[in-house]
Amino acid sequence: MDDTSGEKEDPTVASTSEFAEQEESAGSDDETPSMGSETSSKGLLNRRNCLKAGAAMLAAGSSAFVGGAAAATERYGIQFSTVVDAVDDLGLDPNGNDPIDSTLEDALASGDTLVEFPAGTYYFDGQLDFGSPDNWGIRGLGSSPSDVRFVTTPGEGRYLTKTNGGSGQLVENVTFDYSAEDDGGLGIVLRGEDKIRVQDVEFVGFNPVHADGSKINVVPMALDPNGRAVIDGLVRTGPTDIVSHGHLDGNSNDSCIWLGDRHEGELVIRNSHIENTGTNAVYASRTSGTVHYENCLFRNNNQTSIRIGGGDGNQNTIQNCTFVVDTENADPDNGGEFINPHGVVCETNETTPGPIRIEDCEFMYKSGPDRGRLLFADGNAGPIEIVNSRFRSENSEVEPIFARGEPRWWKAAPDQSIDIRKSQFSGSGEVTVNDRPATMQSGCISSPVSGVDVDESVSRDSCTIPDTDAPAESTEEEETESDTTTTTLTNELTVTGTGTKTNYEFAVGGQLEATDDVEAWDEVSESSVNGWITSEGVADTYQFSGPLQRIEFLEGEAKVSVNGQQIDPATLSTSGEFPSTLQIPGNGSTKNYRVSVTGEIADHPALGTSLSEYDTISDGTLEGWATDEMDAIQFSGSVESIELLEGDGSMYLNGKQIDPATYDPATEQTDEETDEQTDKETDEQTDESTDDATKLPNTITIDGDGAGATTYSFSVSGDVVRSDKLSSGTGSTTIDSLTDSTSDGTVNGYISQGVDGYRYSGEITSLSINGDASVSISDNDG
Repeated sequence: MDDTSGEKEDPTVASTSEFAEQEESAGSDDETPSMGSETSSKGLLNRRNCLKAGAAMLAAGSSAFVGGAAAATERYGIQFSTVVDAVDDLGLDPNGNDPIDSTLEDALASGDTLVEFPAGTYYFDGQLDFGSPDNWGIRGLGSSPSDVRFVTTPGEGRYLTKTNGGSGQLVENVTFDYSAEDDGGLGIVLRGEDKIRVQDVEFVGFNPVHADGSKINVVPMALDPNGRAVIDGLVRTGPTDIVSHGHLDGNSNDSCIWLGDRHEGELVIRNSHIENTGTNAVYASRTSGTVHYENCLFRNNNQTSIRIGGGDGNQNTIQNCTFVVDTENADPDNGGEFINPHGVVCETNETTPGPIRIEDCEFMYKSGPDRGRLLFADGNAGPIEIVNSRFRSENSEVEPIFARGEPRWWKAAPDQSIDIRKSQFSGSGEVTVNDRPATMQSGCISSPVSGVDVDESVSRDSCTIPDTDAPAESTEEEETESDTTTTTLTNELTVTGTGTKTNYEFAVGGQLEATDDVEAWDEVSESSVNGWITSEGVADTYQFSGPLQRIEFLEGEAKVSVNGQQIDPATLSTSGEFPSTLQIPGNGSTKNYRVSVTGEIADHPALGTSLSEYDTISDGTLEGWATDEMDAIQFSGSVESIELLEGDGSMYLNGKQIDPATYDPATEQTDEETDEQTDKETDEQTDESTDDATKLPNTITIDGDGAGATTYSFSVSGDVVRSDKLSSGTGSTTIDSLTDSTSDGTVNGYISQGVDGYRYSGEITSLSINGDASVSISDNDG
C-alpha cells in the first residue's frame, strides 16, 4: 500500500515516473523499432485477423505464400492490394504449436497486405520485425474475437508489433490471450501517420506488475497532426495485481491504453469496456493531439479510468460513457487493494491544454477507498464543460467533483472555468471547487456543494441517479416548496400526416407539452392529446415524460414516431420481430421486477433507458431494476408472467396500464377477445340505429378543412338527421363548438376544421354555403 497518513493522494503525483516507465515499456518514441528483439512482455492472443499479402512479394516469388492471394479490398478506409489466408496461403499453424513470426513478417513487410486468420490459436515467440510499411493488416475470420487467439510463451511479456511510421495499420477481430499464467502480458504498438485502427480486439488474462512482465495493451499514435487513430470495440476486464504507484516503491502497473507525446492527430476510443486496471486505464493527457471517448464503460480502475487534458488548445470530449467505482464487488481475483480509484482526471503537462467537454455521462462511486473522486480537475486543465450528466457518490469522503486552481504540474490553464449544465448530483460526497470559477445552471443538486455558483434554475431535490437502485433524494424544502420541482420532458412524439384526414388521441403517464407546430384546434391537456393531422409530411410534435399509452386513430391514419423511431400505434413496438412492448416506470423507490415471455426480449430503442448491468436477460426472462428512470422492452411471443419482486406500481403492456400484482395473462387474453366482440356488436348496433342506411340512404358532408369559418344551410324534401359516423372534429375551434340545428327537414350549421355529416331521404331542395368549406353529396335512392 502507499502512504498511511490518511490524506487523499493527488492522482497526478504518480504521473511523472509512471509516464516514463510506460514510455520505456512501449518503446521510446525516438527509438527505431526493434521488431525482432525479445522482451519480457506477455504474449498476445488475437480475435479477428484479416490481412493482404503484398503484390510485390508475389511478383518476386516470395516463399511466404503457399497458396494463391485474393483480390484487393478496403477496410475502414485502408486499401489492401492483396489479401491472403494465414493458413491456406501462408501455411501458419492454427493449433498454437509452431511460431508464426518469420512467415508473418515476410507477408507484411512490403505493405498493402491484409492477412486473414481462420479460427484457431497462433503462437509467436518474438516481436514481429517487418518495418513500418503502409497499409498492412491482421484480421480474424471468426464470428467473435475469441475465435482467433494470439499467444506467446506462458509467463512471458511481449509486444506482437511495434511500428514507428507508415499510414494504414489494422488489427481486427482477434484476442490476445495471456491467461496461461499470472505473469506476462501482451500488447501492440501502432505508431503511424494516419489510419490506425484497432477494431473488436480483446485482451484476456491476469495483469501483473511491470516487473513480472505486464505490457501496455495498446499504444495507438497518430503522428501526423491531420492523422487519425480509432479504437473501437476493445475489451479488457481481467484481474490485476494492484500495487502502490511507481513513485512510491519503484514498481507499477501498466495502462491498458497509453499515448506518448508524439501523438499529434486525433484518437477516438469508442464502444469499449475496460475494468480492473491497476493504474490509468487510458493515459492520454500529455500529448498535443486530441482524444475523444464515445459509448464506453469504465469500471473499478485504480488511480483513474481516463486521464484527459492535452490537445494543444483543441477540444477533447467524453460522450455517453459510464464510470463506476464499486470495489466491494470488484473481481475477487484482483491482487492487492484499490488505492485511489477515480473516474476522470483532467490534467496535462508541457502542452497547451484543450477544452474538455463531458456530455451524457454517468458517474457512480458506490463503494471504495476514501481517496477516490469521480472527477478530478487539476489547475493545469481547462476549460471544462459538463452537460446532461449524472454524478453520485455514496461515500461522504469522496467528491463527485474536486477541482482546484493551483496546478500540480507545469502551469495554470489560461481558462480554468467549469461550466455545468443540465446535470444532476446526488449522494453524500461534496462537489468541491477551489480557486477557480465554476457555475451550474439547470439540472439538480442534492449533494453538498462549495465553490460553485449555483443558479436558481437548479433544483435542490428529487435528483435522478446513475445506474443504481437507490431512491431519488428529496430535502426538507420539498414539503414547503414542492412547486419548484420541475419534470424534464425528455421524450418526443411526432404524428406525421399521410394525406388522409386523421383524428388521433393518446395519453402519457407523466406530463406532456405541445410544440409550436401543433395547431389551436388540437386539444392538449397536461397528459393527453386529441389532435388532427392531414397533409402528407406535416407533423404535430409533443414533448412528454413517463410511460406512453397506446395511440388511437378515431379517424384516418398517420405515422407515429417516438424519439426518432417509428412505432406501431397499437403496441408501441418499433419492430415486427418484437411486436409487443412493456414499460416499467420508476416511481422514486426501488422496483425489482421479473418478466417471462415465450419468445425473445430486447431493449426498446425509443422508450425508457437502456437496460444496465444490473438487469439480466436469459431464456425469455428479464429480471431488472427501476428507480427513477423507466425501463422499456419489446418482445416476441406471449407473456407468461409479470411480477414485482420488490416495490409496487403499475406497468404498461402494449400501452395499456396493468397492475403486476393482479395481472393474469390468461384472463387478460380472454378479456381482450371479449372487448373486441363487444366493440364489434356495438358498432353493428350503431350502424343499424344511428345511421340507418335503409331509411335515410343519402348523405351530405360539409368539410371545413381549415379553410376558415363557414356557415351553411340546406333543406330536403324528406327527413334529415346528423350522422355521428360521418362527422368529426366537433369543438375543434370556437365556430365548430356552436350548435347546429336540424328541424323539419332544414339544417343550419357552422364549420371550420371538422366535418359535419348528415343522412337524409328525398331530394335536396335548397343549399346555401357562406365560406370556403367543401360539400359532398351522395344520392343513393335514385
